[in-house]
Amino acid sequence: MSTKSRKTAEAETVVEQNKVEYDTMLAVISEVEVGDVVAVQNPPEVVIGEAETLFSWAKKDQDALVNAGLPADAIDRLQPASGALRYAQSMLKKCSEEPDGWKAESQEAFELHDIILHHFFYAFRNNPEKLKKVHEIAEGNTNDDKIQQLQTFCLFGRENSAQLEQIGFDVALLDKAAELSARMGDLLGEKRANRKRESDARTIRDQAYVYLKGLMNRIRECGRYVFYRDEERVYGYASDYDRKKRKRYKKEEVPEVREAEAAGIKAAA
Repeated sequence: MSTKSRKTAEAETVVEQNKVEYDTMLAVISEVEVGDVVAVQNPPEVVIGEAETLFSWAKKDQDALVNAGLPADAIDRLQPASGALRYAQSMLKKCSEEPDGWKAESQEAFELHDIILHHFFYAFRNNPEKLKKVHEIAEGNTNDDKIQQLQTFCLFGRENSAQLEQIGFDVALLDKAAELSARMGDLLGEKRANRKRESDARTIRDQAYVYLKGLMNRIRECGRYVFYRDEERVYGYASDYDRKKRKRYKKEEVPEVREAEAAGIKAAA
């Protein structure tokens, strides 16, 4: 087996394992009240990585932590909970993607929409009644509006093909507009379905995030309690990501404080 094939197989195995963990944890995760789900403050990928690190760190201290009141299964729950969050995050990303063909088809359809409208305005410029009809057809700028307008352009154009041919308009574009309208209608329906799936997937992802983060917080809190005098062990019961974020904040804060202090001294003088 080639290196690439082996890596692909390994990745597929991880995904399958995460799916099993997701299915196992789903009932528990789903019990997280919607009102408890707050904004996802740290990137899920970061939280997952830190959960895996915390598992290795806390496993060595399991007896001491359990003696301090930590549930006996809390540390072991980190792995399936992090796998469930990883799978939930991947499902959310998948649901967030545009339907296959949407980008290319929509660009082609909306460009054709503008081209036909341009020709129609010129072809019927001296016919107030038909020009008014073109304006009425072109009302609205949403995806729904433009997809319907393509179909209506086709019908209106066929009824008035003689005037369009007089300006050298390619009437075959009308059939193309109808075809694109039908295809875009299907894609738009798929896009709406994806939006509903995305909403559901985001709720589950947020619940999985809150569950894992709460579990990590409980273990870290217990670890800091037990090892409050052990600088080496207590270090592992805090978030590296938050630690670095606080460090960056302090670096940004110091110049501002000094500037404010300088301004205060100057004003006092």
